[in-house]
Amino acid sequence: MLSDFLKNVNDLRDALEVAAEKIETNSQKIKVTAKARLDLDRQNNQLRGLYETLGERVYATRKRHEYADEELDELLRAIDAKLNHIAMLQAAYESAKDSDQPQDTTTPDLACGMDIETMTEARDRNIEERIGTDKEND
Repeated sequence: MLSDFLKNVNDLRDALEVAAEKIETNSQKIKVTAKARLDLDRQNNQLRGLYETLGERVYATRKRHEYADEELDELLRAIDAKLNHIAMLQAAYESAKDSDQPQDTTTPDLACGMDIETMTEARDRNIEERIGTDKEND
């Protein structure tokens, strides 16, 4: 009877250890995906700010009949860089969200397994789709 009790205690301890490991893994996954989502939201907010600045500058230059191409080109480069970064973060977030194991999303180009060129192509397709959708809605 004592041996049965000890066996039950050992089984219970083993089950608790397994549960604790699963909780640890799940909490790490939640932490990683939440951080990735937060990073993605921050980058999208910065992108909106860049678009707003671009719109304000285009409006001001058009209103004055001036064309500051260099300044606008700089903003366009910043927007392209931000779009690339967002595409990488989005891929890393999706990868982390769909994975059973926690992943490092601090280097999204490595975490998602895609190189910069692939991400740029994906970004460009996304932009073309948005432009096509906007033209269809007009």
